[in-house]
Amino acid sequence: MRSIKLFWTLAAVAALVCMTCTAFSAENAAAPPAPAAVEAAPAATDVAPSDAADTASLKEQISASLIDLSALQKAAEEQLNRTQVRMGLDDVVQMALKQNPDIIIASMEPGKSDADIYTASGLFDPMVQLSLKRSRALVGTNSQIRALTGVDTIGTTSDERMVGVGGKMVYGTQYGVQGTWGDEESSYGRVGRQYESMLGLTLTQPILRGFGKKYNTVRIAQAKNMRTMTGAQVKLTMLKTVGDVIKSYWNLVYTVESVKVAQESLHNAERLLQINETRRKIGTAADIEVLQAKAGVAVRQSEWIAANTQSTDAGDLLKQQLFMRDGELFSKSIIVPTDRPNPSNAGLFDFTNFDASLDASVKRSLANRPEITMSDMELANAQLEVYKSRNEMLPQFDVVGAYGQGGRDDTLGKALQGIWSKQNFSYSIGVQGAVAINNRAARGANTRARITERQSEERRKQTEIALQTAVHVAARNVKANQILVESTRQAVRLQEANVTAEEKRLRLGVSTSFQVLRIQQDLTTARLQELQTLISYEKALVDLQIAEGSLLDNLGIKLDITDTETPMPYWESIKPRWE
Repeated sequence: MRSIKLFWTLAAVAALVCMTCTAFSAENAAAPPAPAAVEAAPAATDVAPSDAADTASLKEQISASLIDLSALQKAAEEQLNRTQVRMGLDDVVQMALKQNPDIIIASMEPGKSDADIYTASGLFDPMVQLSLKRSRALVGTNSQIRALTGVDTIGTTSDERMVGVGGKMVYGTQYGVQGTWGDEESSYGRVGRQYESMLGLTLTQPILRGFGKKYNTVRIAQAKNMRTMTGAQVKLTMLKTVGDVIKSYWNLVYTVESVKVAQESLHNAERLLQINETRRKIGTAADIEVLQAKAGVAVRQSEWIAANTQSTDAGDLLKQQLFMRDGELFSKSIIVPTDRPNPSNAGLFDFTNFDASLDASVKRSLANRPEITMSDMELANAQLEVYKSRNEMLPQFDVVGAYGQGGRDDTLGKALQGIWSKQNFSYSIGVQGAVAINNRAARGANTRARITERQSEERRKQTEIALQTAVHVAARNVKANQILVESTRQAVRLQEANVTAEEKRLRLGVSTSFQVLRIQQDLTTARLQELQTLISYEKALVDLQIAEGSLLDNLGIKLDITDTETPMPYWESIKPRWE
């Protein structure tokens, strides 16, 4: 864009020069040749005023003094005067690990999975039950009792208390232990208060549907798989976020170095202006040469200001990723990157044996990339769901049993003693079952689970191919950028020699300011291309490490997620809250 802008600016200048020269030529061609003796006088009288006016008009139209960039330049300089923070690549990575919101949010997911495991394990928590009940009834007697006893109504009062513990075991066994005691008093017969107690046990054991440790702990197993999956998701988030931060750092390096290139380009244009002003003083250059050089200085000055703005924007983007703040507000400091591209850093990949290194990178990708772990856990959960749905298609067939013993007496103590002496006892054993006609609900759930399993298998294959493709693309980009680094470096050397030669030609009067400005712009473009290639090479190395899943290991970053939130204490959880 800068090349195009400069081209059109200089083209406009050249067009004005050409139009002016054409006007001068047309006026001189229309004027009749004057005698030699009086040649100077008519020129002073007729041509000189027109020539002076046209020259003044030309100066007014393309004078650099008409381009006022002082406000923008002042703003750029004010940006440079802000607090500067020097940061290397390692500093940026460490700050991102501590402060980047994406990493912080993702690191909370394993805690949610731990809570899911805790919740699923709660299926086997025993439940304590308590009940207190008082009953009173007044019942009218029938005619026979009234005739024999003369009692019209019978009133009864009873109190019943129960304490029980029940729950479920990992093999599906449902149990319940209950202890009951109470008393009853009736107005009939004057028997008085009677006490009764009972301690009983009930068991229900599934034989078909619902039997087995694997079935009854399937939710726990799935929650544990999700815990592994969320750990892999954290690694993936860290991998991508650290990669993005590193790329943003190199983008900032590019914009900082681009400012230097723009500044050097401005110095070249200013040197050309000095050359032309010197040539004009000694009579070897016209005003138009000076004006062209001034226009070039103005263009390069605007490019320098634009480069400063881009550098500030790149710094703000990096600060956003690092979550840098001054108190509660976004940080106004300027990040000064201290690291620079190192094209000799090719130890991550052996380009002398490209195919073997590529195969090794693919194997590292399949071993390290968190997407593989996530796909494996997704498939494992789908398989568990198939197993669970298969069990739920079976008929219900349970063995049930109950046993109880207790006592009854006029006193509570003797009634309770009857539990141990087996004054009263009872037991029962039997089976119960049920079969769903057509069983469509369970069969449909099983069909869906099997389809989900096949989808998970295909997604895993898709993930493997995508990861291998990413490694191939990243490796080729590293190789291509490595070649381009040397190519653009040679192009810069050639353009530097070309600028030196063209400036010498200008001093000798065999070149023009327009030509020198164009060649200087070619040098600026070559330097920016070299810089862009160096940055692209560093980014390609980052992409390759991301594709391999080795970036965190190469940076010495260990994934350790231990800071999970503990459940609320038991007594605190059951404390009533009326709000």
